[in-house]
Amino acid sequence: MTLPEEFTTYTRALMGEERFARFLGALDEPAPVSIRVNPFKAEATPETGADRVAWCLGGYYLDNRPAFTFDPLLHAGAYYVQEASSMFIDHVVRQFVHAPVTALDLCAAPGGKTTCLRAALPEGSRLYSNEPHPKRAQILAENVVKFGHPEVVVTNNYAIDYQRAGLRFGLILADMPCSGEGMFRKDPESIGEWSPANVEKCAALQRSILADIWPCLLPGGLLIYSTCTFNAHENEDNIAFAVEELARLGVETFIRVGTTGSIQDDLHPGDVVINTASVRMDGASRAYAPIEFPAVADPDTVLALREAAEESGIPFKTGISISTDSFWPGQERYDSFGGYVLKRLQGSLEDFRHIGCTNYEMENATLFTLCSVLGLKAASICGVVAKRTDSESVAPHEVYEKAEQRFQDVVKRALEKMIARSRSGGNIS
Repeated sequence: MTLPEEFTTYTRALMGEERFARFLGALDEPAPVSIRVNPFKAEATPETGADRVAWCLGGYYLDNRPAFTFDPLLHAGAYYVQEASSMFIDHVVRQFVHAPVTALDLCAAPGGKTTCLRAALPEGSRLYSNEPHPKRAQILAENVVKFGHPEVVVTNNYAIDYQRAGLRFGLILADMPCSGEGMFRKDPESIGEWSPANVEKCAALQRSILADIWPCLLPGGLLIYSTCTFNAHENEDNIAFAVEELARLGVETFIRVGTTGSIQDDLHPGDVVINTASVRMDGASRAYAPIEFPAVADPDTVLALREAAEESGIPFKTGISISTDSFWPGQERYDSFGGYVLKRLQGSLEDFRHIGCTNYEMENATLFTLCSVLGLKAASICGVVAKRTDSESVAPHEVYEKAEQRFQDVVKRALEKMIARSRSGGNIS
């Protein structure tokens, strides 16, 4: 596979030599075949030889690629052929959405993420599935009809149309149009369409879509941003753009909430960890400050979180996280599809544990660095759902829910304290 020279130069610098070599090798490997069963039509599972997709309840890997077009079950909507990575939306929604919502899939064609999203949403939710391009909207409508859930509405609009209509959503999925670097193996023709100019064009379009749809998100709502490309211009840089735009609107304090895996013996599933700083193993923060610049949380916001946890009687620990862009090898996890971890990362978990780091996560370094550089305040609180010193497996669902409820309770109490201090003469917003 021949890649554009500009892509090779940039991506090698982004990934590093060893990781880039693995990337090139993966491009020459056959793509895994995966399907997702429609829970509203099919109770059966694939025949023997199908492994589960770890992050999607209905996802399965197949040993080979059958002739799907000759299978009447495909045309009846009993399952959907989809890349396993695209099924990650199932995990995100089940983690954060526990009550009925009105949701929007903004750039939805051909329908894989829409049907995955609908399967993960709590019953009683309504999903608007939108595609701006008329021909692609027709394909989307056909797949939604096959899927067969009544609470899905297909629309053919631009993001600005939703803003003008005044519609508001508790969940917005923005799987953005992008330069398609993640499609090179699946669709070699996409290589010929790639160019640095197209990357910049896509990044600008993504920022425009974000700005248009942001007013449609309800307070406390969840916006999920995703692309199928590798470069930082369309990913980390645009998340940094979102933080800067929020700052322009007057937001001064950012609190990252979520789940994490602990690496210390005294930090157990269900506990809460409040990070005071982070090891910078991400990529985006390097665009704002040299690697020597520390990624640290705002001490006043950390104090508010600590006080809230103490007052709530919730077990917690403060400490330094390891913030990495990679969910598997960057966290020295061997339970990925390939199971490979770069030599320079092998043994890194024990090294970080030995020097006192508390947990792995994926956002703190970027958030802490960016907010420090911009003169903003940032902090982070996570619920522990995996204890990496014991296992790479996620804790049972009831423990997962306990961790989520705990960090939500702490954040709510902390915000109340911060708002009270602000009204009495502080400067928290």
